[in-house]
Amino acid sequence: MTTLAKIRQRCFFGLMLTGGCAGAVEQHWAHQGMGFNFFSGLILVGTTGFLGSFLGFFMKNTLRVIRGRSAYMGQSNDGVIIGALVGAVLGIILQAIAGDDLHTAVGACLGAGFGGFIGAFPDEMVPDMLRLLYKSEPESQFLEPLAPESMEP
Repeated sequence: MTTLAKIRQRCFFGLMLTGGCAGAVEQHWAHQGMGFNFFSGLILVGTTGFLGSFLGFFMKNTLRVIRGRSAYMGQSNDGVIIGALVGAVLGIILQAIAGDDLHTAVGACLGAGFGGFIGAFPDEMVPDMLRLLYKSEPESQFLEPLAPESMEP
């Protein structure tokens, strides 16, 4: 698996786990069972992240066509996935700062939608930035746990 595929996979699973945890926390604070809201939070955060990215791509292409440029056909969605994950986490943090524990999934959904929307604009530059960021790291050592013998002084 390539470096970019690992980043995409982990950000997507992180987004889904963030949504599930937000739903479980919301259901816990409402003093209900723990099963249903985990899956509903997971689906809602993924859906709002997708809708935010769709709106972002739509607005981006509309502005490009108005300016006389060709429409952007996305090759990868790295900016959207990373933006939605960061937006969902920030939405949960802002919801916790506001002190409203009963709407944690709502904060995660709004954050994921806004993050996906913002992430759609620089989407074509994000894979290049990630490649430059990890260019010096060999593929075999990227995101792999360190062996105990390599941690000795």
